[in-house]
This record gives sequence, C-alpha cells and structure tokens, in this order.
Amino acid sequence: MRVLVPRPADQAASTAAALAARGHEPLVDPVLVIEPLPLAEAELAGVGAILLTSANAVPALPRAAAGLPLICVGTATAAAAEAAGFAPALTGRDDAAGLADLIRRDLPPFEGALLHLCGEVVAPGTARAMRAAGQRYAPRVVYRSVPVPRLGDVTWQALAAGRLDAALLLSPRSAAVLGELVRAAGLAEACRPVIAVCLSEAIARAAACLPWRTIRTAAERDQTALLDQLDGERLDGSGGR
Repeated sequence: MRVLVPRPADQAASTAAALAARGHEPLVDPVLVIEPLPLAEAELAGVGAILLTSANAVPALPRAAAGLPLICVGTATAAAAEAAGFAPALTGRDDAAGLADLIRRDLPPFEGALLHLCGEVVAPGTARAMRAAGQRYAPRVVYRSVPVPRLGDVTWQALAAGRLDAALLLSPRSAAVLGELVRAAGLAEACRPVIAVCLSEAIARAAACLPWRTIRTAAERDQTALLDQLDGERLDGSGGR
C-alpha cells in the first residue's frame, strides 16, 4: 500500500522505516513544522513530576528533570524520552480520566505540581481530570506546531492521480491541518478511496473532516498497533493499488 505519513520531518523517518519493513511504500510529506520553545531549569522549582503527552516536548526537558518522575503518554513518547537519556516512571494512554487513574494508582505520591510539557493545544478534559485526581496541574507550552502553507506536491500528485491507499494520522492537529490543506487544494473528493488509520479516537474525530473510505483506530496508542490496523485493512483485501 502507498501510505501518506504527514508527520513532522524529524519524527517521520522511524514511521517510514517501519512501513517499508512491512512491505508498504511510505510517502513522507509533513503538514506541520515543530518550533521548540525553551524551558529553563529554574521553572522546575516546586514541580513534583512531569507529564509528556507528545514526543515533541522531549527536547524541552532540562537535565535537572532526570531527578523527577516522568509520565509519558504513548510508547513513542516514552521511547523519545529514553533516547534523550530519561527514564519514564510511567507510560499510559491518552484518555485523560484513565491517565489520571493510572497516576493515582501506580505512581508513588509526590509533592509539588504536575508539570505538563505540552503544545498549544491540550486534549480536552486533561486539566479537569488531573485536578479531580488530586494533582496540582500546571501546563507549560514548550513547542508550537506551525502548519505548512499548502499541500505538498508529492501528496497533491498522489491524490490527484488516485495513487494513495492510506494516510497514517498520529495527532489531532496534523489530521485537522491535512484536512484544511486537502480541501484548499480542491482534492477532498480524491480521499474517498483512501483509508485513514489513526492513533487514537481523538485523532479519528479530527480526521472525519475529510470523506475517507473508512477511518480505522489503533487498539493501543503505539506505532505497532497503528501499523497492525493498516495491515488488517490490507489483509481484508481492500488495500493496495
């Protein structure tokens, strides 16, 4: 299957390699550029634990953060933290209430705020769920996602020629921006034969802005489960041109 990977360039390589290893043809065309925002070590004062809900936040971690419990959402975020030299204390899913329960059940009690290193858009209900679980929740924006101005030529050509089988969507923002760019290019109808494979239900909801043939959601919030959904579509006999 020919599969669009609209991830930021520095994250797309591992996904493309995993697709190729399964016999797919990856088409990498980022729709977002990640701009990091600095975080000073002094901002860790009064912090008892750190929450990361995206690998994009990992570069903001100062070395002093190694002494604090690190909570990661998704195995990709945890892997990025480990690659940067940090040891996640807990890895959970992106459901806010479920994550809060996991923290309360499996993380030793800590004093201080739960510092959420995040982007400009935070999943609805995150602050409410954390506070309901007794956490002093403190979000801090450490990166922004800037949309590219137009749909990339490689994606435009693949859609226009009917040569795209699937799109892997790993964030609600990238799904929404892809939708905006495709509609602006006048290619929304070209998505009707294409499947969207999403990392979470929140991403699937954002992806519904385009008329995909079907939208599939990974059983777990990790890349392996995402690719398993894609392979499941192929085994059903409906993918690959």
